[in-house]
Amino acid sequence: MENELAALVSAQHPVEGSISLEYPPDGSRPSEVTVSYKSTGLGEVRFETFENKAGQKFNRAEIK
Repeated sequence: MENELAALVSAQHPVEGSISLEYPPDGSRPSEVTVSYKSTGLGEVRFETFENKAGQKFNRAEIK
């Protein structure tokens, strides 16, 4: 995801987004991370949810 965002910015496409964290009842560490962002270089709003563990997959969008 960081590479996609960097590519958009490098191509002069502004990026706006938000990150939210979902905590388990014990409040220890976030169990999920949800990221949404939009850019003129994407043509759509991207919305991704990841579990807070290693090995998560991300499918990179095609930049216009």
